[in-house]
Amino acid sequence: MTADPIPELKRALTAELVRAIDGQRVWIAATTLQIDGKRVTGLRAGDLRRFSTESLIRFLDRAGYDIAFTITKRARRIENRAR
Repeated sequence: MTADPIPELKRALTAELVRAIDGQRVWIAATTLQIDGKRVTGLRAGDLRRFSTESLIRFLDRAGYDIAFTITKRARRIENRAR
């Protein structure tokens, strides 16, 4: 079984979102993302506990991003089993 992919997805979404609002004053970023200033500060600090994956996707949409996902099946691993 593989590790949970959601934490890494949240980190990637947050990193892109922080790049999108880089250099903006808190109140401008808050207006763009339609959230309060404390949440902008939390995003910039990397406090992911306060944000769902869905919220991060919505924020990126509000920041002018097109959202697309690519889903591919991993190659099946063949395990060498000794008999």
